[in-house]
Amino acid sequence: MRAPEADRVRLLHILDAIRELEEHASMVTEDALDQDAMLRYAVVKLIEVIG
Repeated sequence: MRAPEADRVRLLHILDAIRELEEHASMVTEDALDQDAMLRYAVVKLIEVIG
């Protein structure tokens, strides 16, 4: 069983990933994602953290 502190840290990571997506990726277009592999990988990684 996980310690409550580990769960808390995990939730904080999820909240940080959500904030990063809202702040940096909210204005990104689909075309920009198609053209910029590093941007696409960054967005995918943040979604992985959330999921």
